[in-house]
Amino acid sequence: MNILLLGKTGQVAQSFLSMKKSKTRILAFDREEMPLDDRHKLSNNLSNVLRNNSIDFLINAAAFTDVNEAEVNSQLAFEINSNALLTITREIKKNSKKKTTLIHFSTDYIFDGTGNKPWYPHSKPNPLNVYGKSKLKGEEAIIHSNIPALILRTSWVFSKNGTNFLKTVLNKLKKNETLKIVDDQSGSPTSSDFISKFCWHVLENSLEYKKFGIYHLTGKGVTTWYKFAKFIAKTAHEKGVFDVDISNNILPVKSSDYSSKVIRPKNSYLDCQSLEKDFSFPRTTWQEQTSKILDQIISETK
Repeated sequence: MNILLLGKTGQVAQSFLSMKKSKTRILAFDREEMPLDDRHKLSNNLSNVLRNNSIDFLINAAAFTDVNEAEVNSQLAFEINSNALLTITREIKKNSKKKTTLIHFSTDYIFDGTGNKPWYPHSKPNPLNVYGKSKLKGEEAIIHSNIPALILRTSWVFSKNGTNFLKTVLNKLKKNETLKIVDDQSGSPTSSDFISKFCWHVLENSLEYKKFGIYHLTGKGVTTWYKFAKFIAKTAHEKGVFDVDISNNILPVKSSDYSSKVIRPKNSYLDCQSLEKDFSFPRTTWQEQTSKILDQIISETK
C-alpha cells in the first residue's frame, strides 16, 4: 500500500508515522515540500508524485490551526485550509494512476456551539470565526470534487509533540504558575495517537470499509477546558511528575472574562456513533488517552 502524507511535522502526522506498518510505503512531505499556501508549487509537486507513484491514500494532515492568528491573517488561513483543497482534489482527479482516496481532518469549530446537544455529521454548520469558516470551505471543496474522500472532524487535539493544551498546562504547572482556564466551553479532548490508530484501522481494512463522507472522531466523553486541565494536573501528580497535588493552581473562569478577538463555540461535543458503527471501531475515553500521552512525555524526560 502506498500512502502520500502531507504535513509530516504536525501532531497527527507524527503519530501516524510512529505507527508505520512494515508492508506500507509512506511518502511524507512537510510544508516546504508541499506548501499549501503556494498553489503553483503545490500543484506541480503533487502532480509529480501522483503521476509517478500508485497512491492508494492521500492523507492531508496539514492545516492552518492557529485560531487567533487566523483572525489577523484570514487570507493565509483560507489559502491553506480551503483553496489548497481545490488544488489537492484537482490533482487527485487528474493524475492518479489509480483511484486515490483522500483522508482529510476537519474541526468542531465549523459549528456555532449553541445548545447542549451533541453535533452530528449531518448537523448544519455555522462557524463563528475565520478558522472555522476556512475549514468548512475546505470540506465543501472536497465534497464538490466528488473524489473518494473521508472527512474526519475532530476536536481538542493533543499529543507529546508540538504545541497543544496538555503540554502548555503541564509546562506552566512545572513553573508553579496559577492558571485561569475557561469552564464554560465543553468538548472532547482527542489524542493524535487515537486519531492515527483510526486511520490505520481504515487503511488495514480498506477492502472491507468502502465508506466515504463526513464522520466525527473524538475521545469518548465530554468535559470543559478547566476540568481537562484539572485532570492533567491530578494525573501528572499520580504519575510522579509533581510531588504534591497542584491542581488547586488551576482556577475556573468564564469565556467573557477573556478579551479575545476570536469567538469560540461553547458546545463542541461531536457525536461519533456513525463512525463507531460503520467502521467497527471502539473509542477510548479522553481520560485514557490523556493518561497514555502523559506516560509518553514522562518516559522521554527520564
